[in-house]
Amino acid sequence: MSNVRTLRYGCLGLSIGDLIRTNAKLLSDYNHVLITALDSVRGLPAAKVGRAMLRELPHARALGNSLVLPARILAEVGWVSDLFSGFDEVWFFDSAVTDPPPGGISVLPPPTFDRVKPEADTMEWFMEVNCKLALGDGYGMNYLSADREVLRHLLRGHL
Repeated sequence: MSNVRTLRYGCLGLSIGDLIRTNAKLLSDYNHVLITALDSVRGLPAAKVGRAMLRELPHARALGNSLVLPARILAEVGWVSDLFSGFDEVWFFDSAVTDPPPGGISVLPPPTFDRVKPEADTMEWFMEVNCKLALGDGYGMNYLSADREVLRHLLRGHL
């Protein structure tokens, strides 16, 4: 795990789906989750999976090319974890999400954060919008976190 200006980042041999299945309760302590990619698909509101989520999930809404939903849905709606099958990207927030990430902002591997640090623009946007945790998986799972305690609980046994 590395630190840059109080942010912690790294890469683990996990997937977001695995993390949701084992830690959904802890993740649901955040108020909102911004989903920017599912199975490498961006532009989720127009994609088949995104339209289904908007139709089926209470309080889900589109935000630019992303979806925002209450984080509690990760724990309450069992089939949601099955949507995370790799090359997914999620951002967790305590406060309302009002702005989608600008183009080029990403935590999806490659590259993996055990070899390079996140892009400066990504870290700046993360802090600017008061994001608490970002996860991107594919070739390992990149993480970026401002919350050391939550990171410790989420990744217990994997660091």
